[in-house]
Amino acid sequence: MQNIQKLKVIIVGAGEVGMNVAMKLSNHEKIEVTLIESNEDRSALMKATVNCRTIKGSGLDPRLLELAEIHTCDLFYAMTDADEVNLLACQLVQSMVVRNSEIPPDSDDSLSQDSLEPSDIDPFIPCAPLGESQQKRYITSNSASGKLFLYARVRDEIFYDHVSELFTQVNAIFPERTCSRKIDELLYYRQAFDVVELETGRLKLYGIKIHPNSPAVGQSLEDFTADHKITIATIARRISGPLGQSRQLMIPWAAYQMEANDEIYFAASPKTFSYIHRYFTADGEEEHPSSLVIVGDSPVAFDVFQRAVNRNRKRSDTDGREDNEGESHEQPIKRNLSLVISDTHLAERAEQSDPHGNATVVNGSITDIANLAEVGVGPLTTLLVSSTDEENLICALLARELGCQRILIVNNREDYSELINKLGFDGIFSPRQLTVNEMVHQTLRRLSKSAFEVSGSDDFEVRSFQVDKDSPLCNLALKELVSIGFPREYAVIAAMRDPEDKSHIMPTGDDILIENSIVYIVSRITDFHKIDSLFGKRKSRFRLWRS
Repeated sequence: MQNIQKLKVIIVGAGEVGMNVAMKLSNHEKIEVTLIESNEDRSALMKATVNCRTIKGSGLDPRLLELAEIHTCDLFYAMTDADEVNLLACQLVQSMVVRNSEIPPDSDDSLSQDSLEPSDIDPFIPCAPLGESQQKRYITSNSASGKLFLYARVRDEIFYDHVSELFTQVNAIFPERTCSRKIDELLYYRQAFDVVELETGRLKLYGIKIHPNSPAVGQSLEDFTADHKITIATIARRISGPLGQSRQLMIPWAAYQMEANDEIYFAASPKTFSYIHRYFTADGEEEHPSSLVIVGDSPVAFDVFQRAVNRNRKRSDTDGREDNEGESHEQPIKRNLSLVISDTHLAERAEQSDPHGNATVVNGSITDIANLAEVGVGPLTTLLVSSTDEENLICALLARELGCQRILIVNNREDYSELINKLGFDGIFSPRQLTVNEMVHQTLRRLSKSAFEVSGSDDFEVRSFQVDKDSPLCNLALKELVSIGFPREYAVIAAMRDPEDKSHIMPTGDDILIENSIVYIVSRITDFHKIDSLFGKRKSRFRLWRS
């Protein structure tokens, strides 16, 4: 990938998602953002709050798109509240760019899509950042990158499922589907609160909250990481002060002792994560929840339920299967699955999607404690709540009365997030915020030098670098990095010998950086200019790290 000096992004629609994406991207010196909005009030607001180029008018006006320099644009986001406007805007842009491009339209292989569903039953299903495909669709253009990626927000779930067939060069964004995929990766491990794929199928970044009764409590990082061969990237700890609790994020030293409820991030392969995860759960407690209860009528709730049903069906298909020697395979772990839903039509659809009857479906109010008790909500239950924001809070409080200890809430109101945090629930998922995060990710990964916030922090980032043969780092041991100008507060959390390497190592100070090796580094944002200069030209292999 070439080293792009300036990335051009056009966003149509200054709603909550579009405005937030523009605000984040406009702070990056390597990105030029243009925001188009037709609404008078929103247009005035965007001019007052966003530090980027703003244009008042319709995203369906070719003259305004010309004014926004669409022919040299790298990414186009149509984020209005109307599906038809977003898709028509993408179609209009496609026709304008292809007609005026000096490069012929891209070949069919650039539009190929990879299936997300794995053949095994690993509960951590890879999560595509946006839409359904891991490989993004694009058209060739006269931009600096030579490619133009078209993204359209779609609010109608049924229509969303057909967009890829009807609009073959558009990447559809359905916030609720993005949210359900994220949640689906976290449900089956008690202490997990975040997971991000660094290298497809090979390396992930996991967020774990240390249980108070975990054997890891009181251990130093030096002893723990030596025993389990992982590198702790950051630790977040809540500190009490005169103004209440604050969340302090740090890159820990080797002598740092882990405490109860610390939130830690570490890199590991999916195969080793289950083994490592058990050390952060309560000593002697089952690491997986005994039951999963999903409540609510939202697309997120229904999609997560269907994913769980499909996973249970795969497990059922393996039950009693005989191997080549005629012996039965070990029985997979069985977990109870229940859905409480007030919409009668959706309840019928849920029952039809589970022909084997592996799940319990209750058609009734989610704020009726009797319905929660009927499906067995209790201490060993993981509860996912996704309905209206007010019903979510009431349901979560009722579940706590029944002894439920792990409650995940889908929240659509930003002003409720602080309240939910104060009430001490385990996870908050915002479809809009996750979409903002992933749109920023899709943008910055196109750069040769990228920047992202770490776990909601404004101070830390994680970046991936490829070692150039002319870099002063080539053939240098990791423990010697500080001697040539590396900041003191950093951590190398994972490394691979080259981009095609199918394995990774948890690095130690004695490991040598060789030509073409890939390293993932976490450091303060203000220190990365030093690291960037030492590595020289860097390939864009960055992945988002944010909950």
